Amino acid sequence: MKVWAVFLLAVVIFFAGAITGGLVVGSRPRQQPVAQLPPIPLRPQLRMEFLHRMDRELRLTTNQYQHIEAIIRSSHERMQKLLEPITPQAQEETRNVKKEIAAELTPEQEKKFEELLKARRGDSSKRRKRDDHATNSVLQKDHSGSQP
Repeated sequence: MKVWAVFLLAVVIFFAGAITGGLVVGSRPRQQPVAQLPPIPLRPQLRMEFLHRMDRELRLTTNQYQHIEAIIRSSHERMQKLLEPITPQAQEETRNVKKEIAAELTPEQEKKFEELLKARRGDSSKRRKRDDHATNSVLQKDHSGSQP
């Protein structure tokens, strides 16, 4: 699946969730707020960046890093299975959104819009290569757990 398609899918899902959430919240009585942890990013490269940030800020041990990485990868596999049935419809929706956006643009803007999408696809492949390299580098570094 192309990265821009995933991005547009995420935007569509976000707005659908926001609308649904607004309707649900508006119809329920107010309750005491519950502390929530920030969500783990959905896209694989963002998940790896999140793991690297956790490693830097929490100084994970090798064991912790490996277990958390396995948790993230396993979650990604489960998410792929969950999204598999709607992938064709989501891709079609992404194409429709792109066409609708393009219809609102001048020919010059449309050309730049296409360039933005192409650049985004290129950036994602560079990011993927960087993430793979970073993952290998972090796995090779010492996670002895000793704090300075």
